Amino acid sequence: MADSKIYILDFGYQHADLLGMIHNCSIGVNSNKNPENQWVKWANYGALVQHPDLGWILFDTGTDQQAIGEDGYTDFYSDFLMDFSPITRTKDQYIEAQLAKIGITPDDIGTVIISHSHFDHTGGLKYFHNANVYWGRADFDAMMEALYTHPGTQEFWAFVKKDIEDIKVKKINFVEDDFELCDGIEIINCSGHTPDVLGMIVHAKNGTYIFPSDTVDSAANYGDPDNDVPIVLTGNCYDSISFRKNIMRIHELEKKYKAKKVFFSHDYDAFLTYKKAPEYYD
Repeated sequence: MADSKIYILDFGYQHADLLGMIHNCSIGVNSNKNPENQWVKWANYGALVQHPDLGWILFDTGTDQQAIGEDGYTDFYSDFLMDFSPITRTKDQYIEAQLAKIGITPDDIGTVIISHSHFDHTGGLKYFHNANVYWGRADFDAMMEALYTHPGTQEFWAFVKKDIEDIKVKKINFVEDDFELCDGIEIINCSGHTPDVLGMIVHAKNGTYIFPSDTVDSAANYGDPDNDVPIVLTGNCYDSISFRKNIMRIHELEKKYKAKKVFFSHDYDAFLTYKKAPEYYD
């Protein structure tokens, strides 16, 4: 275990239909043929680790803050995407402001982990010019194929070309398997939501913390199999078999390490309970 500190950076939230998180949560049945959909908040945040040897490590970068201007939404994202999942974000939730709470700037970040290639995780990458970036190979390839198969394609579902066109980072390291990033930090590859979803496990001085990204959107997805609470599929699933398998894997890792906390990626109610920067976990 390394003497690391973990800061949760608040990048605002999105609204979206609960169907995107919980598969078939409002499916029609004979007794209720036209159920009402549920419009809910989705948390959006990054996890910043201060490691004694590797320095500052950022896990996920949120949506692009250029999407919102003084007068509302800009044209950074399409009208369709902002209708599908509109963003709410204040200037205090911009990357620079969040990092300033702990006295650093984007230039101080030497390592960035992109959990997967959707716009709510890649949008801030362009601000980290000094970073070595780790990105799932299959996930990156799927994004590039989706965006560049047809000329003029700016968005494909949750992939956004503007998120990757302007990035200037030190190096992109493509990940295919689990690996140890440094003493006390593991990166795990959990396909399901997309072809690769990278998760981060931090073994800190006072315990282990697991960040599975969209492998586990919410407490409802995670379930509690030991107490007959089932795992529930996400509404946006690339591979449902791998999705279930990797949620079970997170449960096994939680038990193996006696983890202090599993951080759900978009569960807004859970997010409200997390410590936010400048507070930290250690």
